[in-house]
Amino acid sequence: NVNGIPASATGWKQQQINQWLKEERVGIALLAETNTHWPSLPEGQHWNNRMRQVASKGYYSVAAYNENRARPIALCSQYGGCVATILNSVAHRAKSFGRDPTKLGRWAYVRIQGKKFAMPASDDQVRKASNASRSRFSRDLVVVAAYRPNPPGTGESTVWAQHRSFFRSQGRQREPREAFMVDLLRAITQWRDEGCEVILGVDANEDISSTKSSSFRQRLRDVGMEEAILQRHPGRTAATQHRNKRSKPIDGIFTTSGVAV
Repeated sequence: NVNGIPASATGWKQQQINQWLKEERVGIALLAETNTHWPSLPEGQHWNNRMRQVASKGYYSVAAYNENRARPIALCSQYGGCVATILNSVAHRAKSFGRDPTKLGRWAYVRIQGKKFAMPASDDQVRKASNASRSRFSRDLVVVAAYRPNPPGTGESTVWAQHRSFFRSQGRQREPREAFMVDLLRAITQWRDEGCEVILGVDANEDISSTKSSSFRQRLRDVGMEEAILQRHPGRTAATQHRNKRSKPIDGIFTTSGVAV
């Protein structure tokens, strides 16, 4: 969670992000809560323009924001949104990209082509995603950046309020946090049915160490995803944002079983 991307490509936070991407030689960056209405930014200030300063060997990015709400051109700030970026050598394997189909900016993803294999006769999951005439398939990797709304607060500009307004305009009485879960789980299931592995970087706005049956973590487990950091370090948990005073992690990296951690 970056808690906002600056409007200017030369802003101090953007420079910090750029430095981190370079020094750590990041290949995949999944950023949540970008808080930016990208069309309102001046020419040359969009995310792709900024990545040109970082990735000398190529990049592939997709930024998601709420496209259903018009913004005055002078206002580039909009709560919510996320960015999925792959850099340098990883970018050369980019296959496709996409966003939350509701256009609310709840998630963004890039599909990366994996190694090609002969189609195993017993792999029904892959067979469903392949034409009968195909003898080979690639086990692709989908990397997803996602932002789940906070519980309802005050004001009409909060992410929860934006989503509620959209669903009501569609004649649908959906609770935004639950709608996020249902729709994201459906998307993950579809990618899995297509034979993909998935990495999800998410701000869940919920304690992701909880294993209650209704918890975020357990519902991701139900579709075959584990929280990679907690799985590798199962001891005492810590907050994942400096403003979080409760020592409860609300951001996580979830992976399917085929992703080595």
